[in-house]
Amino acid sequence: MTWQDFLILFMLLAGYLLYRKFYQGTPVKKRASRQHEKLTRKEETALKLLQARGYRLQETRPTVSLKVNFDGKEKNIHHRTGFTVQKGGDISLVKPKKSSSSPLSSQPFRQELLLDFLLFQPSQILIYDGEKKNFQELDFSFDREQPSQKVLLRIALATLIFIGIIFLAGLLLEGVFV
Repeated sequence: MTWQDFLILFMLLAGYLLYRKFYQGTPVKKRASRQHEKLTRKEETALKLLQARGYRLQETRPTVSLKVNFDGKEKNIHHRTGFTVQKGGDISLVKPKKSSSSPLSSQPFRQELLLDFLLFQPSQILIYDGEKKNFQELDFSFDREQPSQKVLLRIALATLIFIGIIFLAGLLLEGVFV
């Protein structure tokens, strides 16, 4: 292999790593776009506020379909939620707060948020309070003993840089650049 082949291989690998880094929060399966489905008044207000902050609508009423097999019987489950917006490479799920009497600390609402997070895998969940006209950002983090993806990305990039330095040193010793 010539040095040009290694350069092309390096560029392809670096492009793949950058793609994975910036589009990490996107779902693996591409769902059919539902941008034209109607939003409620509260959701329309939330969308206008988010568009003023630089977000753009990605999907309304995202739905995930699951098949559950229980005792040989198959059952289809469809989970549907608010809407998703995108800013940069980050996708956020927007959920309007049901009412002022339902606090975010209530158990059923936390379970619904966790289910939304696990199924749709957004970067964050934005909870819109229609009375106060503000958003609460909700991020989930899991305690894992495995290294995070950022650490793995740094290790991969450091390894690529190290291999590149060794490769360039080998070319200099052979006298290719002289």
